[in-house]
Amino acid sequence: MTGQVRKNFLVTGRPGIGKTTCVQRASELLISRGVRVGGMITLER
Repeated sequence: MTGQVRKNFLVTGRPGIGKTTCVQRASELLISRGVRVGGMITLER
């Protein structure tokens, strides 16, 4: 395959349902498999 395949995800939902945890764990898994991951996470206070 030539070039890069880009996938964009927007995760929405009520506070406290695990959106951030899910995205962080998915990112860790992808990174461990050699996938380049980038983005932004906003933590709630």
